[in-house]
Amino acid sequence: MNKRMDIRRITYDALLAAMCAVLGYFSLSIGTSWKFTFENIPVLIGALMFGPLDGALIGGVGTLIYQMVRFGLEISTPLWILPYVISGLMVGFAAKKKRFRFKPWEIVVLMIVNGLVVTTVNTGSLYIYYKYILQIPLATMLANIPIRVAVSVIKAVVCAVLIPLLIRGLEKARIYERPGKKTGKPA
Repeated sequence: MNKRMDIRRITYDALLAAMCAVLGYFSLSIGTSWKFTFENIPVLIGALMFGPLDGALIGGVGTLIYQMVRFGLEISTPLWILPYVISGLMVGFAAKKKRFRFKPWEIVVLMIVNGLVVTTVNTGSLYIYYKYILQIPLATMLANIPIRVAVSVIKAVVCAVLIPLLIRGLEKARIYERPGKKTGKPA
C-alpha cells in the first residue's frame, strides 16, 4: 500500500468515525436500558471495506466522541465503547477471512450474529453499570432482554440490506475499491 492510499484510508476511517458519533448522538433512548441507533452502520462499513483494525478504530473513536459529547467522561464510558470495538473486530476479521467478498446470505448471517454479539456485550455492560455503578435492582434490565434481542435482529436485517447497497454505491462512485479487485489500471 502506498502513502496516498494510507492517507485516503485514514480519511475514510475518520469520516466513518464521525458518522458513527453523529448517528449515536441522534439515537432513540428510552431509560438506561434501551437504545435504538444505527451508529453501528459506519463501523460495519469500515470493517467490511478495510478489515478488523479499521472497524475497531471506527467503533472506538466514533463511540468515544458520541459518549463524550452526550454524557461526558464517566467511569462507565469504556463499557459503552466496548461493544462497537468488538463489532468492528469481529466483522473485520470475517471480511478479511472471506477476502472482502460475501454472498448476500452470508452478509445476513454475519449481521445477525454480529447484532446478537453486540447486544450480549452491551447487556453485560448494562449489568455491570446497574449492579456496580448505579447499584439498583437488575429486574428492569432483565425484563428488557427479549425486546433488546428482537430490536437487535431487526437492526441486523436492516444492516444486511443497507450495507451492501452502500458499499456498492461507494464502489460505483469510485470512492472505494475492493481489495484484490482487477481495475485494468497499470500498477
